Amino acid sequence: MITEILAPDIEIVWLPWAVAYFFFIGISLTAVILTLPAILFNQKQSLGVARAAMIVMLVCAIVGPVALLADIHQPARFWHFYAHITPWSWMSIGAIFLPLYVVASLFYSWIFLRPALLESKGKTGITGAMTNALAMGSWEGKRLLKPVAIITLILGMIIALYTGSEVAIVTSRELWSSYLIPVFFFTTALLGASSLSLLIAYLTHEDNITLTNLGRYTHWFSLLSLGVLVVWFVLAFSTNGAEAKSLALLQHSAQWQFNLLLLVLFSLFSTLFSNGSSKLILLSALSGLVVSWMSRWFIFIDGQTVPKYGAGFYTYELPLGTEGLLGMLGVFGLWLFFTIVVYELLPWTHKTETQEEVKS
Repeated sequence: MITEILAPDIEIVWLPWAVAYFFFIGISLTAVILTLPAILFNQKQSLGVARAAMIVMLVCAIVGPVALLADIHQPARFWHFYAHITPWSWMSIGAIFLPLYVVASLFYSWIFLRPALLESKGKTGITGAMTNALAMGSWEGKRLLKPVAIITLILGMIIALYTGSEVAIVTSRELWSSYLIPVFFFTTALLGASSLSLLIAYLTHEDNITLTNLGRYTHWFSLLSLGVLVVWFVLAFSTNGAEAKSLALLQHSAQWQFNLLLLVLFSLFSTLFSNGSSKLILLSALSGLVVSWMSRWFIFIDGQTVPKYGAGFYTYELPLGTEGLLGMLGVFGLWLFFTIVVYELLPWTHKTETQEEVKS
């Protein structure tokens, strides 16, 4: 007798746009943390870190929601989140706090830059016109910097909680239904934020102290992410929870073994090269960004190829159009565009009153 098992091939629901959103918004909210040593604790050696992290926070806070709008399939209907609020839904909570976080991050970066904007008033050309407009008068605003930093941090932590929780509550997918998912998202976002800040600092010729500090952050955040993976495997082998069920589903999959190998290898690259020469530091930053992106891709995209019910795995091929490769190239192009505009048109390299205060 021949027994034939048929498994339907079901298309994924969360598209690569979701990966881009979780990637950029996670980096943005954790970049806020990197600005705090200089802003809240007056550590003058962290001023370069704060400057690079502020650029990362600002640009990613703009690009992330764009990717989210593209992922909801019908962007023009985003207002439904506000017409039908459901306080018990993490997605509804996110719809409320995400705009608040974006506004707070914009205001935070503006307050940080405002002394330099005032210093640049009177200049001619496009840069001068922009700085004159953004200065918005000559009133004193440096006392607002610390309170705004704290508010932005709190809103960012709420976003971190919502993004991790809305995945972890999906009990029908064993890989997602784990309390470690929010923790893993957070640690890899920290790694992505430090790595991207390191890349920005390297390309904008920050001093060696800044590169060393960011390299140290990248080193420890990479180890922290690896530590979460170790805890996941400990739980998988020692308990009967979601981790153990996920391991039972994935342990014989060559694709998932390869995924895990890539994560570990790039995490090690990020850790080992973070305190080397300038070229090795650049490699460390790129490796950290790869880990931050791949961890979300494997969980979201490859995670949806694991059937909720049934045998085998679904197949997924990255489309070449806007829902796949072209869309991802577009969103990274948008990030590059805003990064260039923000860095070139705003006076990041000027001394600010905040910087002078910290130095004193």
